[in-house]
Amino acid sequence: MKSHAKKPRPISTKHAMHLTLRSSKARGEKSFLANRKRSILIESKVRSIAKKFGVQTYRYANVGNHIHILVRATYRRGFISFLRAISGVIARIALGAERGQAKLRESTQFWDQRPWTRVLAWMKDFENVKKYVVQNFNEAMGFVPYKPRKYPSTA
Repeated sequence: MKSHAKKPRPISTKHAMHLTLRSSKARGEKSFLANRKRSILIESKVRSIAKKFGVQTYRYANVGNHIHILVRATYRRGFISFLRAISGVIARIALGAERGQAKLRESTQFWDQRPWTRVLAWMKDFENVKKYVVQNFNEAMGFVPYKPRKYPSTA
């Protein structure tokens, strides 16, 4: 399901949020986990950009083709700037592009959709998402076998 560009992104400065960035192009050699150096670089960039824009990161999980981050924004404008910055930096790292370099003709859109956010208003919600992010990371690293999840139907 695609996000609706006309609706405002759910952002809260009082509660934590679950943020997900997903790209179907991030597979194989373009994967966020293609090599250890790339995954460390992406995580360090996310954390440094978060600090720059006043966004606190609680949990981070790089799963290869998508990234989960549990965050809390200090102010709305800083969070929007944070999203713009990390989406550009992560895409450049994955594609091996340099800033200011001419765009590749073959490249279209790197991200599948706008960053997905969900406000976590309750502590129980926060704890469940924290466990989910850790579980997702452990499955991606192969520490535990993948466990299919049942989600409620949106129809």
